[in-house]
Amino acid sequence: MLANGAGRVYSFEPDPRKYAQLKSIYGDQSGVVVEQKAVTDRDGPVKLIRQGTHYSLVHQGTSDLTVEGVSLDSYFKDIEKIDFIKVDVEGGEFLVLRGAKETIGRNSQIRLAVEMHWTILAENKMVEKDMMDLIGGLGLQLVQGGGTWLLGRIPEVSKEETNDQEKPSPVPGE
Repeated sequence: MLANGAGRVYSFEPDPRKYAQLKSIYGDQSGVVVEQKAVTDRDGPVKLIRQGTHYSLVHQGTSDLTVEGVSLDSYFKDIEKIDFIKVDVEGGEFLVLRGAKETIGRNSQIRLAVEMHWTILAENKMVEKDMMDLIGGLGLQLVQGGGTWLLGRIPEVSKEETNDQEKPSPVPGE
């Protein structure tokens, strides 16, 4: 059971064949919503480039599929609590996170697993620093790196919580 009976799972798949597979497997399950949309940083039509067995928003080449794009902020604007987001978008990770700023901001316990496609990102002049700046700006921190980045909220720790008091400098005059 995907959501342990207590929540909902939302799946976004722009590829018509993969969408049909997901819909046939999960479409009748309570608590599962399958959408044929591309998740990005804005709403409206987007052109996808076919690369082998998958489509990408950011690959170079000729578009052969136009689908409805959606940002997570607009899709989840009326949903109060989001616990987990899994992202695997063939190089469009930056766009997805940029389009989820409000959603991430209003969910203090949110966790994310982001499948990073660095080769595709590099083709589009995206470097790790850009992604780290965006993640930090969202109040998230990298919990684990590698191919899949696990991200979580940076805890706000007060001095009382850490018992860290202002300590005099051991060097005179500082």
